Amino acid sequence: MDILYPFGVLYSMGYRPNLRFINHHWVHEQPVEEAAESIISFFENYMDITADARKTIEDYIAKHSDKGIFRQEINSCSGMMVWQVKNHFHQEVEQCQRNTQ
Repeated sequence: MDILYPFGVLYSMGYRPNLRFINHHWVHEQPVEEAAESIISFFENYMDITADARKTIEDYIAKHSDKGIFRQEINSCSGMMVWQVKNHFHQEVEQCQRNTQ
């Protein structure tokens, strides 16, 4: 998800969000059979796995494995955006109270 839009909305509302990012890197190795079942199981959440789709996945894993082991190298980035609501809310209330007096 693009972080710029929610950051911009919060910033325009007077909040000053803090952003934190963490890069992840890991290697996952599995026997070919386990890798195929794992990947098929993942895709079953999003689509019906036909016999052709199953074969395509199994063929891909077989082609990209070495000595019966399928290796995945995964790089990802997790992010978190936090902001303090309490102070901003009280400032808005105080400003409204001053404007109505």
